[in-house]
Amino acid sequence: MKNIEIIHSPTKSEPFIVAVKPRALPTAPLKNGEDCALFRISRDFPSVLFVRGKKEIEGGLCHRLDTQTEGLFLCALEQDFFDKIQLEQSEGRFFKTYRARVEKNPQNATNLGGFPPFLNDFCECAILESRFRPFGKNGKVVRPVTALSGKASEKKAGKSLYRTNVKIKNDKAVCKISAGYRHQVRCHLAWSGFPIFGDALYNFNFFEKNEEMDFTACALDFLGFHFEI
Repeated sequence: MKNIEIIHSPTKSEPFIVAVKPRALPTAPLKNGEDCALFRISRDFPSVLFVRGKKEIEGGLCHRLDTQTEGLFLCALEQDFFDKIQLEQSEGRFFKTYRARVEKNPQNATNLGGFPPFLNDFCECAILESRFRPFGKNGKVVRPVTALSGKASEKKAGKSLYRTNVKIKNDKAVCKISAGYRHQVRCHLAWSGFPIFGDALYNFNFFEKNEEMDFTACALDFLGFHFEI
């Protein structure tokens, strides 16, 4: 497995780290003692573990990436900076951009099951919008929830509405979000009929191709900073 690559090292006036997480490495520990991107960062920057994050085990980690997603993530080394980033996220000013290779499959959501009707006349650009609910065994995956989902699905959904700005050209998709939900981009693309190549959870054809998911968190924008790979 590749090592963590530091894109931005902390300074006195910029007490944060931007780094690249490789595929197959969790961002935060899924269980005690597990190798993860946060622990690797803490070897050189132990103060990241003393920030009070969303969960005690997450320290100054400002957001997560799916284990199978590679790309940029942000860690705060001071509490004031972490709190500032949380405010930016809650007010929709923290932007994450993802790049993916996708496959056109209009029947993808129907074949997977649990998705509401997709009514957009999808072209090269679209804004996909929904709430979300857990789905499947142990809530391993999620499904979009709209007014067409039915009362049972609406009761299981959270209150927040999540938007994914999508641009697709040929088999390449660029997606931008502010507030994010678990698997948001992957699920929204699957819903639209353009699942990510090699996505074991949201691409119905994965079981035939068995390829590695082609999905990268390629840019972060916050507080006037811009980082990309």
